[in-house]
Amino acid sequence: MHPIGNHSRRAVFKCIVRSYLQAWPHEAVIKTLGKNLKALDVHLSPAAEIGIPGTGLEIKAETDLFDLIFEYCPRLDTLWVEDGTFDHLNLDSSCSLQFLELIQFTSCNFGPIFLRKLSTQLPRHPMACIFIRCTSKNLNDTAGLFTLIDMPDTSFNYLSWKSNLFGGRNPIEETLHLKMTKHKALMCYYKVSAEFQLFISSSEDFEASKNNLLAETIDIRCFDIKN
Repeated sequence: MHPIGNHSRRAVFKCIVRSYLQAWPHEAVIKTLGKNLKALDVHLSPAAEIGIPGTGLEIKAETDLFDLIFEYCPRLDTLWVEDGTFDHLNLDSSCSLQFLELIQFTSCNFGPIFLRKLSTQLPRHPMACIFIRCTSKNLNDTAGLFTLIDMPDTSFNYLSWKSNLFGGRNPIEETLHLKMTKHKALMCYYKVSAEFQLFISSSEDFEASKNNLLAETIDIRCFDIKN
């Protein structure tokens, strides 16, 4: 695994495409170098800056990214993705990144089924997954009352969801409410105070927190989780 900031060799591709006639540069590079890559750092442009709104190019570029990575980067163990909007995943069931140990998303937006589909293609061994300033849509939560991390086939050695909730707001007694459902369908409820103290909670507290604008509510579905 390759932490950001160290001196390991890694490839960084930045894509700022402002015309729908421009080629998307990731494709040729990943096809050429992918088989030898172990760490990949991809910066996408916000969807509004890619192509002409409504053409679908921005969606295709981001959808193709994971198709390319799964097909051409079999040895990848570290993946960083920034500024992407992901709604679809068109992967063959045989595609998998068996060596992946860390995947980090920064400022990314996920459609209702993207993370669930991604989960089916991730390795079975425990891995680290980090989300920084991301949003995840939920089909059953059109009002955006809580965050759903729906990755039922993934075992997490480490899972982190970092938002701006702990900065820029007045301290409150109960800041974060968590619901975790593992592969045996055992549901656990927790709450984390502004002082980062962890407490056992209940389904009633979890449901009530969805209507609390000063609290963050996260529903985690995974195969297993250690931290």
